[in-house]
Amino acid sequence: MMMMNSPAARQIYLTFPADSTFTEEDVSNYFSMYGPVQDVRIPYQQKRMFGFVTFVYPETVKIILSKGNPHFVCDARVLVKPYKEKGKVPDRVRHVAPILHRRAFSLLSLLLILDDRSVTTKKDAIFFTRIFLFV
Repeated sequence: MMMMNSPAARQIYLTFPADSTFTEEDVSNYFSMYGPVQDVRIPYQQKRMFGFVTFVYPETVKIILSKGNPHFVCDARVLVKPYKEKGKVPDRVRHVAPILHRRAFSLLSLLLILDDRSVTTKKDAIFFTRIFLFV
């Protein structure tokens, strides 16, 4: 869960077409109508299609996200998403992933043990998959 005082709570992630010509200053000017902007980062790439905006207050992020998409900066269509720190996995995924991994490993082990005569049809393979992954 994102803490309100964390830097992530004060940032948004932007995506936009590669042929967009706006600058970081243009982005800052546009989003400052929602609240004070602390920083704008658009990584320099040949096909730059993403960026980050950091605000002074986390409430500004909530306002922007509640407005929905799209936004238009210098006539370019900009989509906003909540910022997620790289390498951070939501708690619900962190708890489910090991269970799915164990089940997938069990299914793989079973299929390796069974020879070609045991699973004769696609229907049989689907049956075994459902047993190990979804039950």
